Order: sequence, then structure tokens, then C-alpha cells
Amino acid sequence: MGGERRARYALAMRSHVPRPLVRLGGRLLTMLVLLLAGVPALADEAPTAADVTEPGRSLERAVRVALGTTEKTKRTLVFLLDPTPSVKSAGFEAVLTRALAPALETQPALAVGLAVAGDKKGWRLAPSRDAGKILEVVHEVLAEAKPNFRNLYGDARRLGSMLAKRSGRRELVIVSLDNGDAEDDVESTAAALARLKVRTSCITSEVYVADSYYLSGTRTVPRGVTLGAGDAPYVTLPWGWLFQSVIANETTPSGYAYYGLTHLAAATAGRVFLYSAPGGTHRCAYYGTCPVCPEDHQPTDDAFQTHRLKLLAPPAGTRSKAGAVMARDPWFRAMLKAWDQAAKAGLLRSKPSIRIAGGNVKPERRVQGRLAPLLGSLSGWKRLADKSDKTRAACEKVIESLRAQMESIGDEQGQPRYRAMCDFTLAMLHVTKANLVAYSAFCREVAPALLGREPYVFEPPEMSPIAEGRRVVGIMCQPLSLCHGVGPLRTLRLPGGADWQTELDALDKIVTGFMRRYGHTPYAMALRHQGIARFTFTYRGTGTIVPPPKPKSRTENETTETGRPNRAGGAASGGGSGSPTTGGG
Repeated sequence: MGGERRARYALAMRSHVPRPLVRLGGRLLTMLVLLLAGVPALADEAPTAADVTEPGRSLERAVRVALGTTEKTKRTLVFLLDPTPSVKSAGFEAVLTRALAPALETQPALAVGLAVAGDKKGWRLAPSRDAGKILEVVHEVLAEAKPNFRNLYGDARRLGSMLAKRSGRRELVIVSLDNGDAEDDVESTAAALARLKVRTSCITSEVYVADSYYLSGTRTVPRGVTLGAGDAPYVTLPWGWLFQSVIANETTPSGYAYYGLTHLAAATAGRVFLYSAPGGTHRCAYYGTCPVCPEDHQPTDDAFQTHRLKLLAPPAGTRSKAGAVMARDPWFRAMLKAWDQAAKAGLLRSKPSIRIAGGNVKPERRVQGRLAPLLGSLSGWKRLADKSDKTRAACEKVIESLRAQMESIGDEQGQPRYRAMCDFTLAMLHVTKANLVAYSAFCREVAPALLGREPYVFEPPEMSPIAEGRRVVGIMCQPLSLCHGVGPLRTLRLPGGADWQTELDALDKIVTGFMRRYGHTPYAMALRHQGIARFTFTYRGTGTIVPPPKPKSRTENETTETGRPNRAGGAASGGGSGSPTTGGG
């Protein structure tokens, strides 16, 4: 990464945070001037999603900009329409109705065609200047909208070959809010469109940061495609932490689109337009309720800031080039090593999804790890507490190892995105360590007192947490959201005494420093989606808290036509309107 971008990052992320979370670099004033002036990425830097993503979330603006131009040359534009309920409910037909006629009137040499995702015959309507016919076909297509997997990239290759036969400027606009992650030879598709000089733009939805949804469970993916990692070429953020019911990778909006669609736009000088449905509210706790407020507050650093988001943008180039950058980046290497160590210690249920090999990265086939066996069943309170202490000791070793590596890295080294991931990993290790302290205290103090032979005497207003007449068979946890920080959780009187309060003091500094540095970015939101664990009992016939089931899908067709999994969306960037829809939903 060029020195200018590193300096801009150092300034934009400046905070009063102890090392290793921050150490300031030089040339900050000069870079501030460049940043405020809107200086684009340097020519020798690899493209990022920020270089091709348009501002705003309006479908109206996206369609008008895609159709409009000041050039008077002959122009052929084809919409590749993905007929899903989300596109229909977004009002694409109405928006196109308002924008099409003015565009045709002001551009006498413009012809607009329509192709339907999944239709191997090519375009449904050949490029035409008949606005009425175009809108009639759009209406017919959206009338039969279905939430199916569809192979957009195979369609784009076919349409590229057809557009190449036409003279003048050639453009393809992909309209899909759901299927950008169903990848089929993305890089070859981008290279072919670039070679044929077909400028490709996309109107799509905002997706999650390093989305791990298709790795975190046993899911059948459509034949002929692979499911992508949200905004990035690979899942590069540890997921599935011990004592957490929420996987932040699957709930945190990234501010950007699917990697595959972003790469098509970057390779062909196209643009990416994001759409978010209006409405939506902030939620402190992704599952359950907030222990501090009635879900009626808005964090002051919730809304993403454009300049910070640009510095943490995912790569938009080829996977090979992105992998070569990762393999050299010291922050990424440190994070990857800590991820591997944490997985072996049972601190999270994922293994690194990629490994460094030959100056690049390669995907790993086995990415499911195994959590430390502390929840679910009983094996004696003392034994469980001892297991927890052993796991905590392993966690402390991983923390010290990661800290030592981070201390050795200079602020002018590496990319801001991977620095953020490294800092997030360190913060989550501290959260996990605190939760292990709480677990040990529960096993040593609470459980024996409540389940001992001598009945425990409750003093009003305390009430017994044990369900009368039910047999205790295990332990479960309910994470208390970090949306309000660590401080308010002190009033909940969790077990652990002085040791627990000391642990909370240390964690408070870590979380506060992290939020100062990464406020107004996806990484602050990701940490708020995690929590301090409150433990209780499970009873015969009940189970631990798990996320809602996510259906599987299967197909034998090259171009997929089966329903997508229905996923509950997280907050859109800034928590205000809409939600990312990676995987549908």
C-alpha cells in the first residue's frame, strides 16, 4: 500500500488509545489536505471497493445515473434483471418508468435492452428505443418474481458476447439484490467483459463483512457456483467465538457490495450502486433484549463515515492479487497466526479459511473447529471450572503472542483493513478471556450454592433462577450486548467478586480504545454485536440458545433456479435503513 494511503489511515483513525491499538505516523497534515480534497487512489495501488462504489442508497439515483450520460455517441445499454421479490418490492419498475423516457429523449443514439437472469437464450428484449415495450417486458418479468439462486456471471458472459457485435459504446447493468455471491468464474467473466469493452455496472445490496454464512454450517450450495464471502475475496475475519450466540461476520454490514460484482465493475470501468430499503431501527441485542435500555437509543458512532469506510474497503482486484497483498501484510499474518492458535485452544469454532503458501494464499478445505467443551452438559462443577481456567490460560498466551507481534509492526506497514481485523481479533480475545473468568466464577460460586444439598436462602428482591420441578442438566449462556460498552454491565452483579471487577476494568479500557479508533466503521458495529456472557442452567427438554435455522437448497442445473436461504438481515450501515441481504432475506 502506498505511503499516502497509510498516512491518511493513521490520521483518520487517530485516537487516544494505548499501544498496540494505535501509534501515530508522520506527514499527517499533508494527507489530511489530500483526503478532504477527495484525491483518488494512486495509480500504482490495487483498486478497492471504494474506488467503484457510488455514494447513497437510492434506487432512483442508481437508475438515473446508469441511464444518463452527457456523451452523444451511439450507446447500447442492456439491463440484466434478476427477478426476485426483493427487486420487485424495491420498486424497480416504477423507478425505471420515471427515468427511461427522459433518458431516451435526451440521448437520440441510446438503445436499451433487457435480459433476465437465468435465461440462457440471451436478452429477453433486443436493444430498442420503444420505452413502452421495454416497460411492458419488465412488468411481465417481475410479475413472476421468485427468490431463487441464479448464475449472474454466466449470463454476463453470454450477454458480453452479444453486445460485442454492436457498434458504439456498450454497457451492461446488472440489477440484483440477492445473487451477487453465487459466483461462477468471476475473474474470467471480468476479463472477458473488459476484453470485449463492455462496461459493467451493478445495482445491488450492501452485504456483510467477510460473511462466513456458508462456512459456519453444513449447507448445500447450488451446483455450478460457489458462494462468496460477502464483500471480500475470502473470509478473513475469525468467527464463531466461545460464549457468543451471534457471529459478527453474518450480522455486520460492510458498506460495500458483493465481491464478485465489485470486481466486474472495477475490471470494466463500471460503477456499483448500493440500495437499502427505507426504514429499519437500531437493535442493541441481535438476539434477546438489551439489559441496559429498551432498545430506544442510537449509538453516536453507529453511522459509517465515508472517509473511514474508504480506508477499510475490501480489495476489488483479482483474488490472486488480493492474496499476494495478504500474504505480505504483517497485520494479516499476525491475525492469521492468532486465529490458528485460538482455534486450537477451543476459543472459537472456526479454523482459518485460508493459509499462506508460495507468496499467496490458498483456501482451506476444513474450516470447522471445535469449541472448548464447557456448555451443554455437566461433568462436575469443579471439573468444569478447572477446564475453564485451563482454557483461559491458553487464551492469555494467544493474547500475549498477538500483542508481541503487533508491537513489532510499524504504523507505516500493512493495510488499514487488516490492521482493523487484527485489532478486532485482539479485542475478542479479551472479551473471551473475561467470559471465561465469569464462567469459572459461576461454576465455583453460583452453581454449588444453588444446587447444593442445603437450600440457598434468597433475600428479597432476589428470586430463585431455577425452574421449580425441573432437573438441571447443563449450563447455557446469554451474551449481554456490548452496545453500551462495558461500564453499564457492572451493575448486574455477575459472580466473580474482585477478580471479575478487575477483569471488567481491563476489558473496559480495551473496548473503549477500540471504539475510539474504529467508531463509525463496520468493526465497531461488529464488536457491539458481541457480548459479556451471563450463565444460567439448562433443563431436561430444553437446549442452549442457538440462531434460527437456515434452510439448505440444492439444484442440478448450471444456472440455478432454487430458493435462497431466508436470512434475518442486520442493520444497514449506520443502523438506520434497510439491511444487507447476503444469502437472501
